[in-house]
Amino acid sequence: MELHVTGELEAKLTHSAALQGRNPKELAQDVLTRYFDEEARFVEAAKRGENALQRGEHLTLNKSVSVCSAFYSPNRSPLVAARRGRFGAHLRTHRAGQSRGGPPRCPNHLRRMR
Repeated sequence: MELHVTGELEAKLTHSAALQGRNPKELAQDVLTRYFDEEARFVEAAKRGENALQRGEHLTLNKSVSVCSAFYSPNRSPLVAARRGRFGAHLRTHRAGQSRGGPPRCPNHLRRMR
Protein backbone atom coordinates (compact mmCIF):
# COMPACT_ATOMS: atom_id res chain seq x y z
CA MET A 1 0.00 0.00 0.00
CA GLU A 2 1.23 3.44 -0.83
CA LEU A 3 0.67 6.30 1.62
CA HIS A 4 0.66 9.95 0.60
CA VAL A 5 1.56 12.53 3.26
CA THR A 6 1.97 16.30 3.26
CA GLY A 7 5.37 17.81 2.65
CA GLU A 8 5.58 18.99 6.27
CA LEU A 9 4.83 15.52 7.64
CA GLU A 10 7.31 13.94 5.25
CA ALA A 11 9.99 16.39 6.40
CA LYS A 12 9.29 15.55 10.06
CA LEU A 13 9.42 11.82 9.30
CA THR A 14 12.67 12.15 7.36
CA HIS A 15 14.24 14.30 10.09
CA SER A 16 13.20 11.92 12.87
CA ALA A 17 14.43 8.90 10.93
CA ALA A 18 17.78 10.61 10.32
CA LEU A 19 18.16 11.39 14.04
CA GLN A 20 17.51 7.74 14.85
CA GLY A 21 19.65 6.41 12.02
CA ARG A 22 16.67 4.59 10.51
CA ASN A 23 14.96 4.26 7.17
CA PRO A 24 11.93 6.64 6.96
CA LYS A 25 9.71 3.85 5.56
CA GLU A 26 10.57 1.55 8.50
CA LEU A 27 9.98 4.38 10.97
CA ALA A 28 6.58 5.14 9.40
CA GLN A 29 5.66 1.45 9.65
CA ASP A 30 6.67 1.34 13.34
CA VAL A 31 4.78 4.55 14.13
CA LEU A 32 1.61 3.31 12.47
CA THR A 33 1.88 -0.08 14.18
CA ARG A 34 2.28 1.56 17.60
CA TYR A 35 -0.62 3.91 16.89
CA PHE A 36 -3.04 1.11 16.00
CA ASP A 37 -1.88 -1.04 18.94
CA GLU A 38 -2.53 1.86 21.31
CA GLU A 39 -5.89 2.59 19.70
CA ALA A 40 -6.91 -1.06 20.17
CA ARG A 41 -5.89 -0.91 23.86
CA PHE A 42 -7.91 2.28 24.32
CA VAL A 43 -11.02 0.81 22.69
CA GLU A 44 -10.73 -2.32 24.85
CA ALA A 45 -10.38 -0.24 28.01
CA ALA A 46 -13.40 1.86 27.04
CA LYS A 47 -15.45 -1.30 26.48
CA ARG A 48 -14.40 -2.69 29.87
CA GLY A 49 -15.42 0.62 31.47
CA GLU A 50 -18.81 0.61 29.75
CA ASN A 51 -19.41 -3.01 30.81
CA ALA A 52 -18.47 -2.21 34.41
CA LEU A 53 -20.83 0.76 34.38
CA GLN A 54 -23.67 -1.42 33.11
CA ARG A 55 -22.99 -3.91 35.93
CA GLY A 56 -23.18 -1.06 38.43
CA GLU A 57 -19.47 -1.12 39.21
CA HIS A 58 -18.73 2.57 39.33
CA LEU A 59 -17.67 5.22 41.80
CA THR A 60 -20.05 7.88 42.98
CA LEU A 61 -18.79 11.44 43.09
CA ASN A 62 -18.43 11.32 46.89
CA LYS A 63 -16.51 8.03 46.78
CA SER A 64 -14.16 9.26 44.04
CA VAL A 65 -13.45 12.45 46.01
CA SER A 66 -12.61 10.45 49.13
CA VAL A 67 -10.34 8.10 47.17
CA CYS A 68 -8.52 11.03 45.53
CA SER A 69 -8.26 12.91 48.83
CA ALA A 70 -6.71 9.89 50.53
CA PHE A 71 -4.27 9.44 47.66
CA TYR A 72 -3.17 13.08 47.66
CA SER A 73 -3.16 13.53 51.42
CA PRO A 74 -0.05 15.47 52.48
CA ASN A 75 0.64 12.96 55.26
CA ARG A 76 0.76 10.09 52.76
CA SER A 77 2.88 11.88 50.18
CA PRO A 78 6.10 10.02 49.29
CA LEU A 79 7.99 13.32 49.44
CA VAL A 80 6.81 14.00 53.00
CA ALA A 81 7.78 10.47 54.02
CA ALA A 82 11.21 10.88 52.43
CA ARG A 83 11.80 14.13 54.28
CA ARG A 84 11.10 12.37 57.57
CA GLY A 85 13.51 9.51 56.85
CA ARG A 86 17.21 9.24 56.01
CA PHE A 87 16.90 11.59 53.07
CA GLY A 88 15.37 14.23 55.35
CA ALA A 89 18.25 13.90 57.78
CA HIS A 90 20.65 14.30 54.86
CA LEU A 91 18.86 17.46 53.72
CA ARG A 92 18.83 18.98 57.19
CA THR A 93 22.55 18.30 57.71
CA HIS A 94 23.40 19.59 54.25
CA ARG A 95 21.37 22.77 54.72
CA ALA A 96 22.91 23.40 58.14
CA GLY A 97 26.36 23.59 56.55
CA GLN A 98 25.17 25.82 53.74
CA SER A 99 23.32 28.25 56.01
CA ARG A 100 26.59 29.18 57.72
CA GLY A 101 28.29 29.71 54.40
CA GLY A 102 30.57 26.75 54.94
CA PRO A 103 30.99 23.54 53.01
CA PRO A 104 28.39 20.78 53.30
CA ARG A 105 28.68 18.87 56.56
CA CYS A 106 26.89 15.69 55.56
CA PRO A 107 29.12 12.60 55.32
CA ASN A 108 28.12 11.82 51.72
CA HIS A 109 29.30 15.19 50.47
CA LEU A 110 32.42 15.19 52.64
CA ARG A 111 33.53 11.92 51.04
CA ARG A 112 33.08 13.37 47.58
CA MET A 113 35.13 16.46 48.46
CA ARG A 114 38.19 14.50 49.65
